[in-house]
Amino acid sequence: MGMVSGSALLIDYILTITLSIASGSDALFSFLPPSMLQFRLWFAVSILVILIILNLRGVKESVSVLTPIFIIFVLTHLFVILLAFATHFSAFPAIAAATKGDIQSSASSLGIFGMILLLMRSYSMGAGTYTGIEAVSNGLPILREPKVKTAKKTMMYMVISLATVVLGLMFAYSFYGISPVAGKTLNAVLFERIAAVGDFGYAFILTTLVLKRRSFL
Repeated sequence: MGMVSGSALLIDYILTITLSIASGSDALFSFLPPSMLQFRLWFAVSILVILIILNLRGVKESVSVLTPIFIIFVLTHLFVILLAFATHFSAFPAIAAATKGDIQSSASSLGIFGMILLLMRSYSMGAGTYTGIEAVSNGLPILREPKVKTAKKTMMYMVISLATVVLGLMFAYSFYGISPVAGKTLNAVLFERIAAVGDFGYAFILTTLVLKRRSFL
């Protein structure tokens, strides 16, 4: 049983790293010109090599490098979310009514069972968030004393920050009427809509996407 569990955990980490690097590369290159897509694979490979070197230095050393990146990632996204609420809060009642109508329409056309399957699919697409909880659990031996209390506090901070960012981005998508664009992530479309106002806007979008990529890793 230990061999099976160890093999499953090894596969899990391979998939986690693969999906994190791939999704981060997509997020970054969706903002760049299409002619740059030919370099996306090599960019992902180079990031993988950097992560290997970083983690070979030790867990504590890698955490000390990545923690400031995660904090800036949260702050930049909070700025976007607060800006969206500040400039479009008056549209909240209309969006709430439209969302209620969409839910009722989906329930009547799909049925209860169909709605459950839809929610399960949406939940599974965001299940990658649990990799952070897993990482905290696996890193318990290196946490400061009392280890269990520190781990619980760390997980609480993770839950609050990630839930706030995800829910806030969902509202921002609705406020700005964001819809899928071929070759771009929804966040790239949103940030372009908000901050594409010259050199400062371009720099802000690029910084946010790069930091988002690092935070997922």
